[in-house]
Amino acid sequence: MYLGTQMIVENLRIARRILVIALFMALSILCLSPPGVNAQGAKTRIEQKPNPKANREFGLAMLRLVKKVLKDNYYDPTFHGINIDERFKAAEAEIKTEDRRWQINRTIAQILLDLNDSHTAYYPPEKLFSVDYGFSMMMMGGSCYVVNVKKHSNAETKGITPGDEIVEINGLDPKKDSLWVIYYIINRLDPQDNLNIKLRKLDNTIQEITVEAKFLSQDEQEKQFKEMKNDNQIKPYACSEISQELIACKLRTFVAEGAVIDKMMKEVGVHKKFILDLRGNRGGIVDTEERLTGYFFDHDVKIFTERRRNGTKDKIAKSHGDKAFGGEVSVLIDSRSASASEIFARVIQIEKRGKIIGDVSDGAVMESYQIPLSPDFYDYWTRFTVAEMSVTIADLIMSDGGRLEGKGVIPDVPVFPNRVALSKRLDPVLAYAAQLMGSPISAQKAGDLHFLIPKEVDPSSTESDKKKKKDQ
Repeated sequence: MYLGTQMIVENLRIARRILVIALFMALSILCLSPPGVNAQGAKTRIEQKPNPKANREFGLAMLRLVKKVLKDNYYDPTFHGINIDERFKAAEAEIKTEDRRWQINRTIAQILLDLNDSHTAYYPPEKLFSVDYGFSMMMMGGSCYVVNVKKHSNAETKGITPGDEIVEINGLDPKKDSLWVIYYIINRLDPQDNLNIKLRKLDNTIQEITVEAKFLSQDEQEKQFKEMKNDNQIKPYACSEISQELIACKLRTFVAEGAVIDKMMKEVGVHKKFILDLRGNRGGIVDTEERLTGYFFDHDVKIFTERRRNGTKDKIAKSHGDKAFGGEVSVLIDSRSASASEIFARVIQIEKRGKIIGDVSDGAVMESYQIPLSPDFYDYWTRFTVAEMSVTIADLIMSDGGRLEGKGVIPDVPVFPNRVALSKRLDPVLAYAAQLMGSPISAQKAGDLHFLIPKEVDPSSTESDKKKKKDQ
């Protein structure tokens, strides 16, 4: 399905673009608030009363900056056939008729969404509060499931449990091509006070639930970060020896220095077999991915070709020579594996260096810059923070001539957790990979490593533990 003629690929792109636009418009309608109420919710508002003039001035300043960044940096000078000047002119006219920030933000964001590019997006100025809906979700085999639910959250109170299938979010059907749009809007562009969710429970009954969001202040975010740090959940990687021969490592991100990769591979050491878990890894630094690739070959390997507006350039991973791992390799991916994770997995697959196990990856594979957008004047919108824009500077063509953008990596062995496994916090995928490599472990033991689902942090028990230590 993912390979075919250029016409088929182009038709898929057009269909996906139409889907994105339709979803965005639908969410705009569904999330509208009654007259006089800010759609972003009282808890996220900086302004208490709307100031249409200031909002428009700021929005027009942002629009000009977005246009400049896009025209100066975007890898495709034709912008996929979109007349950018006309599109920005129309957006300017729209903003001049809009009063509220959420309306203006969506007008700006829609221009970039029209490009149907996973790495090009507008991020409004950060708010004083971040949103937390109390649960996480992911695509598995074409359906969307609840993966984790925070203790004492409104989601838990309302009865949402891991393994529930999400049928609708605010009236929309989450699919592989649409979930990222929903995430973008409800988390970054326009956080909601409530989410209306339709669930299919484990017994196949349908429930409709309204989940109240929690808005975390900067102090609360810092506290949450410290709790995760204490449980080592923000470390770039974690390794666990499955047997004398087999070691498994969870690499959580490529946003790390090359020394982190060196350290992880040193832990892999003399083991003859290695499971590298890239599930949920959203990518990061290209050079870090290149460094990791060099540990799996005794010769230099072409990773991809960058296609920029001013030409092409090959990216080559240099072998680490006698430090390279020469044993058996399996790489785990899922629908949340993106960017650098997908590139690494596909190189291993193309070069027939190991097995790729799991679900089809995200298909978000471009090279981009993150650029701050700072207007020429100070405005109460920003509270000393600025908006940001991610802009794609290069398309990536793999060594076999294929692209991963919008397609993802198709695993050699397709397997993912079922609903029961999620509800019991099991990890049958890691267990299956270990079995294939001759070191079987139970799904329960694999789940206890927290490679698939992060370790639960109970805020109340954390406070209780602190008090006990203080008393002692």
